Amino acid sequence: MKTIKFLLLLLVIPFFGISQTTIFTENFGTPAATTSVATYTGFQNYGVQTYAGNADVRTTLPSSGYVGSSGNGNLFVTNTLNTNLVISGINTLNYNTLSLTLAILKTTNGSKGAELGVQYSPDGVVWTDLVFTMGTGTGSSN
Repeated sequence: MKTIKFLLLLLVIPFFGISQTTIFTENFGTPAATTSVATYTGFQNYGVQTYAGNADVRTTLPSSGYVGSSGNGNLFVTNTLNTNLVISGINTLNYNTLSLTLAILKTTNGSKGAELGVQYSPDGVVWTDLVFTMGTGTGSSN
């Protein structure tokens, strides 16, 4: 299973049950070339959060066509076991009822997303798997 580890990629928190507050978002910038996460400095939040891992950032197949898409850089996880991205330093203190939104491009109609693991951690030590499934069948990829 490929794994993306992060402390929360996009957090939207209900505020008094009326509205939501986004406390973190990342668009992966616009890399000039395919660049390792470990050396890339073009993250939207570079210098505020810490980025680590062995995935890469690229402009191949840019995100577009849906609400919130960046249209520029994207994270490429590949099909190699334990390819990952870890984003640390997102302050979630004093927030509750957190939700996470992210976009995933799958390239196989038969995939339900089981090849990808998404985890979060409040402390960077204990990780919890997020469970999700993706639709399958004709037209469900790309």
